[in-house]
Amino acid sequence: MKRFIFMKKGGIYNEYFISMWWRYEFFNLGRCLGKEAAKQGQDWVVNESSIDKVEDDLTVKDYQIVLLAPQVSFRKKYIEEIAAKKDAKLIVIPMTMYTPAKISALFELVDKETGR
Repeated sequence: MKRFIFMKKGGIYNEYFISMWWRYEFFNLGRCLGKEAAKQGQDWVVNESSIDKVEDDLTVKDYQIVLLAPQVSFRKKYIEEIAAKKDAKLIVIPMTMYTPAKISALFELVDKETGR
């Protein structure tokens, strides 16, 4: 089983003021990635979190891969350093694949980057 954490923007603004649809899209992408992996005969667990909680999340659970949403790629270096300490690979999701409609392409990219 591969364990992923999907890092996105966080903070009070996201927790309270973003519409339910927008929050659902973030959740849906992680869920869709897990479903696509299952269709391909692989067992992936994809949890979502915020870049504000990356250190805590990587300490609490043994994630092998950190998926970074494109809108928070400005934190790549920081998150990459934390992930490296935990032996987790960082993958920045390309903007063109940041949609459930492109889940097959995203699955292929992540699968290739992480190895089977």
